Formats: sequence, structure tokens, C-alpha cells
Amino acid sequence: MSDWSAFVHEGHQYLKTARNGHQRKTVFNNELVFNLIGLSIEKLLVGLCLHRGHMPMDHTLSGIVSEADRLCPMGASLTTAVGMMNRVQDLCSLDADSRCTVDDDQIENLLAMNERVAAFVRDKTRWAGPLPVAADPEKSKSGTPFGRPLADDQGAGICL
Repeated sequence: MSDWSAFVHEGHQYLKTARNGHQRKTVFNNELVFNLIGLSIEKLLVGLCLHRGHMPMDHTLSGIVSEADRLCPMGASLTTAVGMMNRVQDLCSLDADSRCTVDDDQIENLLAMNERVAAFVRDKTRWAGPLPVAADPEKSKSGTPFGRPLADDQGAGICL
């Protein structure tokens, strides 16, 4: 397994754990699932960047999204959807804890967005590893993490 594919594999593993954890509410609360989703997206996008020969220099989720988008355009709707995670909780902040609570519907939408990121990375890297199965295939095709409509340009662009 090459370096980039190890990151992609780990991203898929985090997604699988988040999806399964969301079904086991006695063990996994929404805050934990939210953080697993963040780790999944981070690993997937770092893997994409490494596949393109670039190590992201920014350590924040929004920075990694920005760098990945420059290398391989993701489309405004997908970058905006991922960026909304920082509105709930700044995953890399050194400031005092200022997170919001995330409800079950938001977690479902975040999982669907994570599935979209995984599909985008899979398509752009030709990932041949095991694929996670979407918890709700309809939500994986559309929707935003927080119920706001998105444009139809998700994952648009050609990665050369």
C-alpha cells in the first residue's frame, strides 16, 4: 500500500466506524461520531493531496479542503458542505471549548457528506480498496450537513 492509499484506507475506516457508531448510541454519542467524520474527511483529503504529489501544509480541516480543491477541484457545494463542519466545532482550535451540539439529523447529513467526499476521492485516485456501504444511499447522493440546499456542481472538475 502506498503512502497516499494508506491515508485513503484510514479515511474509509473512520467513515465505517462513524457510520456503525451512529447506530450504537449507547456507546457512541453524536460528538464522538462528529469527530470520527472529521478524521475521515481529513484522512481522505490528505490521501488525495498525496496522490497528487502534495503534502498539505495547513492543519485545519478548512485549510486541507482548500488545498485539495486547488489540486483537484471538488465543486463549490462539496467544499462548502465540508467547511460547515468548522461552524459546528473548530476541530483544531486552541481556544476555549466553543462547540455546539449536533443532533441525529445533522449527523445523518454529515455522514452523507462524508460519503460524498469518499466517493470523490475514490473517483480521483482510482482507489481499489474496500468501499464502505452508505448508511442511506439516497442521502449520500445529495443533501448538505445542515439541511441547506446545494448547487448541482458537487465534485465538479477534472483532476489532471
